[in-house]
Amino acid sequence: MPEAAPLRIGVVGHPRYAPLEEALARVLAFADRHGATPFLEEALHGLAPGRADLTPDVCGSLDLLVTLGGDGTLLRGARRVAFGSVPVLGVNLGHLGFLTSAAPEELEDALEHFVAGDYSLEERMALRVQALFA
Repeated sequence: MPEAAPLRIGVVGHPRYAPLEEALARVLAFADRHGATPFLEEALHGLAPGRADLTPDVCGSLDLLVTLGGDGTLLRGARRVAFGSVPVLGVNLGHLGFLTSAAPEELEDALEHFVAGDYSLEERMALRVQALFA
């Protein structure tokens, strides 16, 4: 039986959230333990130099996108994978987190559940609006 390809995890984060550095370190440690390849958006490279870039051509081939921040960060990350079928795990580092699905203390458990296939998806719709003026 052929060996499964390594898990590809994209990471988007909001640098103004104080817990970002710790949360990112935990995602990277998880990736290392599981032989996964993390792809980081450019703003995160200062916190984890030498990791692969989350470029537009990589986004469609991700197995999971993790957003570290609030609802705005989740929406920004979701736009990066909007035209594919990449699941998004939103980790709330802010206050409200209406759209996010995990608190920081649930991060590793949520990732373990994803790897085990023990999760459910909540599909969301996106609208594209174009205003035409006469």
